[in-house]
Amino acid sequence: MQSLKRATIVGEITGGGAHPGGRIKASEKYNVWTPTSRSINPIIKTNWETVGVIPEIKTSEKDALKTAYIKALDSLKSKKINTENYYEKIIESLK
Repeated sequence: MQSLKRATIVGEITGGGAHPGGRIKASEKYNVWTPTSRSINPIIKTNWETVGVIPEIKTSEKDALKTAYIKALDSLKSKKINTENYYEKIIESLK
C-alpha cells in the first residue's frame, strides 16, 4: 500500500521481518526455524527484511492512532467539505 501511494504509514519503524518460514526438524531434540520463501514488492523490487517498514509520519506507538486521526481530519478539512468548523473542533479536542 505504501509503495503504491495508497496509504500513509503513521507510527514507528517495524521490526523488519519479511521472509515467511517455518519450523524444520533438525534432530529428535531440536527444531530450526528457517525462511522458506521471500516476499518481493514488484514496485520497489525488494522487501522490508532487516530494515522494517519506515513510516512517512514518524511518531510513538502510543501517539500513532491520534496522529493518524488528526492527519485524516486535516486532509478532509483541506478538501473544503468542512461544515461549521466541524474538523477544527475535533482536531482541537484531540490536541
